[in-house]
Amino acid sequence: MRILLQFDLPADAQAAARMRECLEAAAELIREDKEEQAIDPAFFIGNQADYPAWLREACGDAKVIEQLEKFGACEAGELAEYDFETWYEDLFAAETWDFRLDWNPGGGTFSFEAEDEHYGGDVAPALVLFAAGAESIRAMKRGNLV
Repeated sequence: MRILLQFDLPADAQAAARMRECLEAAAELIREDKEEQAIDPAFFIGNQADYPAWLREACGDAKVIEQLEKFGACEAGELAEYDFETWYEDLFAAETWDFRLDWNPGGGTFSFEAEDEHYGGDVAPALVLFAAGAESIRAMKRGNLV
């Protein structure tokens, strides 16, 4: 099943350009890691060091974590201990692949394939969007709003 995380770009042109740049870089790293993981899952150790500082820092940003908790329908404070290593483990433990970033005039969609309804969640991919500057995310499965 295809999972779609739709988001809007900021109205400010500079902020929108920065967000696009950040998301393009992160999506490429995730695709590369997921491809490497698929080649030999038993020996995949990951490439955490390749990820940018803005993504690492977002894991300690209270605003980003609050947005993530609301998005994931978590209890307040439930993700207080969500750090970069936990994010990375969540991303690669989930049965997801084929990450794509598509753009439209006012925003975009970060999407991926998932094995089934219980694929492991969309909190880890959503963190990337919030960290890059998304204000809100609309999650869809097979085109139906979640």
